[in-house]
Amino acid sequence: MPKGVIDRIGDVFIDVFNVVLLLLPNSPFRNNGALAKSAFIKDILGYVNYYIPFSAMSIILTAWLSAIIAYYAYSIILRYIKAIK
Repeated sequence: MPKGVIDRIGDVFIDVFNVVLLLLPNSPFRNNGALAKSAFIKDILGYVNYYIPFSAMSIILTAWLSAIIAYYAYSIILRYIKAIK
């Protein structure tokens, strides 16, 4: 294929990607400020967080996902160099 065709396909892909990005909002967290300022919501979230520790859960989930990603990355590298099957 001529190089011009490949460049045009890449340009079309970039244009489509830019259109999709323009459709997305600037920040998904922009409107959450009004919700967090409500005293009622703060009280309810405090009680819920007492029974369901979201901060601890997010730390544990992050550590677990990091370990899984490291395992699979190590496994892929070893398969690539044919150290394991």
